[in-house]
Amino acid sequence: MMKIIEILSKGVMVLALIAISFCGCVSKSRAEKKAQEAFMLGQQTALRQIQNAPKVITVQGDVQNNIIPWTNDMTLAKAILAAKWRGLREPKFVTIIRGEESYKIKMSDFIAAGEDLPLEAGDVIILER
Repeated sequence: MMKIIEILSKGVMVLALIAISFCGCVSKSRAEKKAQEAFMLGQQTALRQIQNAPKVITVQGDVQNNIIPWTNDMTLAKAILAAKWRGLREPKFVTIIRGEESYKIKMSDFIAAGEDLPLEAGDVIILER
């Protein structure tokens, strides 16, 4: 057992010496520049992932389909129909969340208005009983 510990400790020391010799000295400004470059690369990668992500509407509540593909002509009524409500009774309220804003509407008021609401990719619809 002592032999194994001795070999491992020598291996760790060798690795540490190799790391020190390859790392070298880095100035603070160069380290900050490298950190900034890494940050920007991460930001660009995240932006590309968002841009390439499928555009969808998310529907929460007692529905069969929680994710609805977004189209240019997507409306609230179309999204609710595509989600396929499974509840015993119709939902009483619908909440639309877009970014940091949310709009809660009584379903009876929405139906009585006779006008549909356009949706944007990324909107979240919550159907409540």
